[in-house]
Amino acid sequence: DYDTLLANWEKYFPKDEPFCLCAKLEVGTPDVVHIGEHQGEKKRLQPDQLTEEEAKHLLAIIRAQASTEFGSIQQHAGTLHRADNNEDRHWVMRVMAEELRHGYQMFHLLLSQDWTHVSGGVKGRDMVEEILSMQTGSHVLDAFNLEYDSFIDNICFAAIIDRVGKYQLTMQKVCAYKPMADSMPPMLREEAFHLAAGVIPLRRWAQRGAAGDPVVTTQVLQRP
Repeated sequence: DYDTLLANWEKYFPKDEPFCLCAKLEVGTPDVVHIGEHQGEKKRLQPDQLTEEEAKHLLAIIRAQASTEFGSIQQHAGTLHRADNNEDRHWVMRVMAEELRHGYQMFHLLLSQDWTHVSGGVKGRDMVEEILSMQTGSHVLDAFNLEYDSFIDNICFAAIIDRVGKYQLTMQKVCAYKPMADSMPPMLREEAFHLAAGVIPLRRWAQRGAAGDPVVTTQVLQRP
């Protein structure tokens, strides 16, 4: 799927930059904390500049964020072949690739600094291996432990859960740990496409359902 996406990128996304599996940190973001009890202070550049409690919370957030990215890929992969057209399939494949990059971004945060003082001595590489070993059913957040039933789930999940992701990443954009904050703007730009990859097909299907399409009905789209 990954090779197919890259081979067809120009066909389906001619106006967008080619996909790059790499860590991206925004340039020119604020150097000071602008909200909370540390407002006005310099943002932290290393985990040991955070309090122990802050570093533990942040490590848990990074771990959970990485888990969701790989969990999403596993969910989408299960029903990707059931898309009814190649455009929708390639849109979801792009979502999967960018989720892979987001997971890679979190791994960059885990591996570029030493977190052992708040990880119980667990090294970054071991945390990465633990996250990569997670499968649907063992991820940190329950939403990413659901098996998809059809390609409708791929689309509805992107429309709803990726909207949640947008707000989650927006909150993390003001993180006092600068590498985490700087990771968010590139992820948010990609998250906007993920949301569109759900909303646009869902809108099209809703129109079909309202017109009496026997296959794509409003009841199916609204199924819990």
